[in-house]
Amino acid sequence: MIQSLQWIKEQAGEGEINLADVLRYPGVVEAQEQDLDAISQDLLSAFDELLKEFIAMRGREGEKLQTIIQQRLDAIGIETDKVRSQMPAVLQWQRERLLQRFEEAKISLDPQRVEQEMVYWHNGWMSQRSLIVCKCT
Repeated sequence: MIQSLQWIKEQAGEGEINLADVLRYPGVVEAQEQDLDAISQDLLSAFDELLKEFIAMRGREGEKLQTIIQQRLDAIGIETDKVRSQMPAVLQWQRERLLQRFEEAKISLDPQRVEQEMVYWHNGWMSQRSLIVCKCT
C-alpha cells in the first residue's frame, strides 16, 4: 500500500505521505474480535487466586505476629513477677527511710498514721503498675 501511495505521489508531483493518515484508511488496520467473556473469566480466576494467596499470606503474618507478641507478653509477665516479689522489701525500705527522715527532722509520729501512709503509698504505686500492665496486655 505504501508503494502504491508513493507511486501516486510521484505521478501527481505533490503531497506528502503521512503514516497516521495511512493507518486511518479503511481495511489497513483491523481489530481482531475477542471473546470478552473468556477474558473476563480468566481475569476473575486470576484475581480469585491472587486473593486466596493474599489471605493466606496475611494469615501467616498474623501467626508470626501472635508469636512475637506472646513472647513479649511473657517477658513482661516475668518482669512483673520480679517486681511483685520485691515489693515487700521495697515497702520495708520505704518505711524505714520515711521513719529515718522523721527522726532526723525530730518529728514524732503516730505509728498507726505511718502505717496508713505506707498503705496509701503502696496502693498508689499498685494503681500505677496496674495501669502499665493493662496497657501492655
